[in-house]
Amino acid sequence: MKRIMFILMLMLPLLTFGEKVVIVDYNSSAIDNTLRKSFVNLFVDELSGKYSFSVTTVTDSTLPSYWGDIDKVSDKFKNGEYSKAIIFKYYYINNSLIIRMDVLDLLSKKFIIDENLHLADPNDVEYAAKASALVLGEGKSLKELVKEGILTPNEIISQRKRRSKGENSFSLSTGYMWNTLTYDHLYAGHFKKVLMLNCSFLMETTDNSRVSINFDLPVSAGIAGSIGYSYMIHPGINTAYFGFDFGAEYDYARKDLYPNNSIGGVLLRPKVGFIMLNAYNTSIYIEGAGRFVTTDFLDSGLEIRAGLILRAGNN
Repeated sequence: MKRIMFILMLMLPLLTFGEKVVIVDYNSSAIDNTLRKSFVNLFVDELSGKYSFSVTTVTDSTLPSYWGDIDKVSDKFKNGEYSKAIIFKYYYINNSLIIRMDVLDLLSKKFIIDENLHLADPNDVEYAAKASALVLGEGKSLKELVKEGILTPNEIISQRKRRSKGENSFSLSTGYMWNTLTYDHLYAGHFKKVLMLNCSFLMETTDNSRVSINFDLPVSAGIAGSIGYSYMIHPGINTAYFGFDFGAEYDYARKDLYPNNSIGGVLLRPKVGFIMLNAYNTSIYIEGAGRFVTTDFLDSGLEIRAGLILRAGNN
């Protein structure tokens, strides 16, 4: 009977706490010390409160010198006491806080989790703590948790709200256009293909919608002005969009060839594109479009361009 009681006493911590993990913590200069401690404490509360984990926090100021070295991390913490080592890394890109979560399985000596949480509001560490605990506790990725409805994409929603408050931008782009349906097989009567230059003033009006005032220069062929509309499918770091520009174009290159015919007309430009590295201050994008001008000769073409967006504020 005494032997049974002794065995039960030895097993009680395992039954009570289950798996033991260690958080390797360090005072990163990339994040406020109070904010970091709040995040770690909230993560521990979430993990130990909902799952059978026993969590220990170990402070190590030398962590950045070895955090990617599996052998060094394992040598420091693979002492039979812990099954996993959790490492958080903190980065700022413009005004967005990125918390990277790496989890090393000390038994197999493999990183089993590598997730990035993008927070438009750096103070929203409660969401980051909950999401990190769910990733480890459920054994699923952030995408899987969002897809299954266990976790809401809070950081994406927050980013949309931040980016829809009247944000104004300026865009510059360059590209080529190839003529397609022109009456005389030349754009503006002179060119098989045209170098396109563009500048635009952009205004974000809703979570997904953007309007623009555009000025185009088909080099040595004409000038154009238009108003545009774009719908961003999933506002965030990378997003596809589609829309159109509507305005007028003056094809001055036709004047010496056809002085008695119209040399300008209504411009319609349906477009699709993709915005990359969609940060708060700058973005780059690539865009494809059709270009149709209702002159007497129906100048038209297929256009591809790439450009840079510069934002006026930090919202």
